[in-house]
Amino acid sequence: MQLFSAGLFYIGGSVLLALLGMWLVRRFAPYEVMEGHKEIAGFIYGVLGTIYAVILGFSVVVLWEQFMMPRSSLTGKPPNSPTFIVWPKAFPRTSRLPSAYPWKNTASW
Repeated sequence: MQLFSAGLFYIGGSVLLALLGMWLVRRFAPYEVMEGHKEIAGFIYGVLGTIYAVILGFSVVVLWEQFMMPRSSLTGKPPNSPTFIVWPKAFPRTSRLPSAYPWKNTASW
């Protein structure tokens, strides 16, 4: 519940802050000044939208590559496949358990 409250506080607070800023500008700025900046504001929004689209596209490509990387590495042979067979030989024969290597009857030691 604490995470929900924090999210509500930050999102609701930012929306209220934006509405307060809009109200202050509409109240104290003359209409003639605001109308003169309408045309350039459209170009600025277009540029910001394009930059956002490019960054979002690059992010999707990078995340997709990171998502597909582990799957491609699992398709080949494991790098240390003989290790689990040779590893019990490193211990003395008296300390080895017979169940530690069930392939004993088929492999030549």
